[in-house]
Amino acid sequence: MVKKIIELITLKGIVTLIVTLTLAIGFFLGKVGSDQFVPLATIVFMFYFHKKDGED
Repeated sequence: MVKKIIELITLKGIVTLIVTLTLAIGFFLGKVGSDQFVPLATIVFMFYFHKKDGED
């Protein structure tokens, strides 16, 4: 469990969390429409969860 938390605290993880939180806050405040939120959130999550060949 600790290893997973440590892996989350990487530059990639921090950037993903910041972008996700910013999008979510903008969405709930009405600054970002659903037509913008869904594709951007999908891109961010695909960036974070994508594994290159050879990675476990």
